[in-house]
Amino acid sequence: MHRFHPSQAAGPAPRWPWFLKLLSLCWVWGLALGAGAQSPSAAGDVWINPGFISYHFPKHAVNFNNDNTGLGAEWRQSEAVSWSAGFFHNSDWARSHYAGAYWTPWLAGGWRWGAFVGVIDGYPHMLSGGAFPFLTPVAAREWHSWGVGVTLLPDYENRLHGALSVQVKYKWKP
Repeated sequence: MHRFHPSQAAGPAPRWPWFLKLLSLCWVWGLALGAGAQSPSAAGDVWINPGFISYHFPKHAVNFNNDNTGLGAEWRQSEAVSWSAGFFHNSDWARSHYAGAYWTPWLAGGWRWGAFVGVIDGYPHMLSGGAFPFLTPVAAREWHSWGVGVTLLPDYENRLHGALSVQVKYKWKP
């Protein structure tokens, strides 16, 4: 039985305005709080995230999922390294699971810059949904209780779809 996914239907290309508004809001929020208000994450901190939102680069009027909701956790090992795992609804309207590490050794403009390296699954056109290694650039900014991450996802043939993603995270305090 063939299961229909909305990604198979042609539709309007994703709209820029909502994504630009959110990105602008995050940028203004960061500037308003100021670099001095940023508090570096300490070893042992745990962050929780509800997934992310994405702007997929227009491609043949394919209807990608831009609302990549899910649940993830990040454990800070050091100032530059944290471990992360979770799940989300991916661009192809399927569930993905991921596990890996953030390495953000550079600090510039109040943002930590680096990469995420790990394993991800659930993309139907990539190894039939199986797990594969993943590497992508990231920028993150963290305050006392909240943080934001920006990721540029690669476009790989017709298997993975390029996007700019924004994630908000909350520092969990048991």
